[in-house]
Amino acid sequence: RAMEALRTVAADEPLVLLEPAPEVRVTGLVDNGVSLQFRVWVARTDFLNARDRVLIDAQRALLAAGVPPRVPAWEIHVDADEPDPAS
Repeated sequence: RAMEALRTVAADEPLVLLEPAPEVRVTGLVDNGVSLQFRVWVARTDFLNARDRVLIDAQRALLAAGVPPRVPAWEIHVDADEPDPAS
């Protein structure tokens, strides 16, 4: 779903160039998911505007596709036998 949502963002954004073609690639496995790389090419004169539009549209498309943002998880282990460091 995520890859298709990002491909749609690239196809729908008029500032994204068709050549070289946009890319969505799996770059690795992470806790509870995969890491993706989303690459598009734009004219230098459109870079800042296109970057903002593509990132905002990508976030919206991922959320609409049911792909939540990755939230870092923290695990805290407390040993009850250890003294309290704040004391």
